[in-house]
Amino acid sequence: MAICGLVASSQALLHPIYRTLDALRIDAAKSCSGLQRNCASFAGCDDASLSEGHGDRVAAFDGRIDNREELHRALGIGATENASASTLVLRAYLAWGNAFCRHIIGDYSCAIWDSPSRQLLLATDPGAMRPLFYRATEKQVLFASEQRGILADPTVSPKIDDHQLAAWLVLLPRDPDRSFFDGVRRVPPGELIIWRAGRLSTERWWQPEALPVLRLASDADYEAALRHRLDQAVRCRIGQNEALGANLSGGLDSSSVTAMAARALAEQGRPLVAFTAAPTASAATRIGWFADEWPHAAALAAIHHNIEHVRIANDDRPLMAAIAEREVAQDWPLLNPVNAIWINGIEREASKRGLDALLIAATGNYSISHHGSAAFGEQIRQGRFATAFQTARARHRNDGRHWLGLMREAAAALLPERAAQALRRRRRFELQDFSVISPHFLRDSGLAGVAHSTAGDLSNLARDSRSLRILGFQRSDHLGLQFGSARRLFGLDVRDPTSDRRLVELCLSIPDERFSSDGIPRNLIRRAMRGLVPDTILNERRRGQQSADWIKIFDQAVPELKAELLQLRDSPLASRALDLERVETLLNAWPGAQPGGHKAELYITYRIAVLRGIAAGRFVRRIETTYRKQDGATAELYSSAKRSS
Repeated sequence: MAICGLVASSQALLHPIYRTLDALRIDAAKSCSGLQRNCASFAGCDDASLSEGHGDRVAAFDGRIDNREELHRALGIGATENASASTLVLRAYLAWGNAFCRHIIGDYSCAIWDSPSRQLLLATDPGAMRPLFYRATEKQVLFASEQRGILADPTVSPKIDDHQLAAWLVLLPRDPDRSFFDGVRRVPPGELIIWRAGRLSTERWWQPEALPVLRLASDADYEAALRHRLDQAVRCRIGQNEALGANLSGGLDSSSVTAMAARALAEQGRPLVAFTAAPTASAATRIGWFADEWPHAAALAAIHHNIEHVRIANDDRPLMAAIAEREVAQDWPLLNPVNAIWINGIEREASKRGLDALLIAATGNYSISHHGSAAFGEQIRQGRFATAFQTARARHRNDGRHWLGLMREAAAALLPERAAQALRRRRRFELQDFSVISPHFLRDSGLAGVAHSTAGDLSNLARDSRSLRILGFQRSDHLGLQFGSARRLFGLDVRDPTSDRRLVELCLSIPDERFSSDGIPRNLIRRAMRGLVPDTILNERRRGQQSADWIKIFDQAVPELKAELLQLRDSPLASRALDLERVETLLNAWPGAQPGGHKAELYITYRIAVLRGIAAGRFVRRIETTYRKQDGATAELYSSAKRSS
């Protein structure tokens, strides 16, 4: 589904939006629709939901509502009334005004034109799993589900936003209301954009930092609460007549989601296809990680008899081809380029099997499997020294933490904030290890100070554990774009239960010490999933490494990476934003697929800095080339991309 629209200060300023609609359309076999009211033109494609209401009010909705029964009761809608999603949103707005978003649970974006008050409202869910972009002037607002919809309008001149590009290259949370294009804004996650009488304002309706701390009687109560919310989040993402798959790694997050989904589907006699990406040959990895997640995933599949387990190779397509396939479908640089191979592979296979939706667990680290390690420092700051000592002893005994390291944590907790930040910043790696951004470009962006002090580590920006997790959610705001590209490429709806608003709010409310009971990190989810997830996974302290055979993949891609580097030199922005001389030096110094290549230094320099920089440069170059070929005209951009077979 996708929505778009144009609202103007007068009827005479409206112009056709068919180019925007055509740029968004994916499936020609599905319907398009439109509504026109006083000074507003709304449209939707691929079965988007549009509605009109009393007083020349119209609404457009993209996504899914998960609390329909609750909304029906609150709005006085009969159980037999089959109200569309946009109708529910419009009625919620009429009932609660600008607070309507607080009453809607789901992955969605929506637009409401209130003609009597001359007010346009744009909103997305707190994770922006269904993004919404807009371009506003004093006299007009154009909105669309994807950037390409805005760029396809003849009145828009595309130019990449230098500031956003710089933030992306140094791993900082980006301004939530900016896209990658100047003049194209993004509706921030959990916020409401209001355009009235030519003026823009913002209301932040989701405020997770203000959530109260949840106090329950026992660990068992927290485990039950987590199980309930996760089960609820999974079940509301299972359609009645849909064929479903799950992205199953060997870790806690995807195993928990897959297990919950398998149990729910088994109650209905339905199957679940679980996909696991794995190396085709043995691969070394870093200390504390394991390379092949297939045995762990297979152990879970073995105890749920309705799971069909499918192995996907990490390296079934060339790296640059996978990057090109993905990036062109989402109009956004890739955060982890090497993962595009198996992500595309899983979604391609799911599409071939005729699946409708794929469950994943992309934000679990910030919700269900939060490690809780900040509990010790928090206990020290609160003066709960006896409890802190018990926590330290449990971590030493059950998690192998050294006393010296625990003493350093205690010291950091007692120091003034500035001194504590300086202590935390004593690390092995600096910004130049993580990024190939040009120093001049970084300086001009105004981000140099925060980029160097952060060096890719969000803990250097966070005041506490909750702030850190909220920052993590904000830096994951690209997921909605990634999910949209799955619909565009493979006709597949990707859904993440670990981003469910009710589940996230619960997890942000639980004290850290409950996540790490007995000194064991992520212990809350380990205990909550007993009986559903095998002990092989629950007792595993190492973490599965995605694309553990990345060294072999990178080694095979070096000639193509060097060829891309030559083209980046001809790009005005890429050659300014990236330190291409350093990239060339690093590529020439690549040691090859040698033993010991799993060392952290090589991983950070090549997999993170070089690959992410080249992928961002390729994005820049493609945008520049596209518009150069159009001689500056802004016509339909990437209209109806072909589905991959």
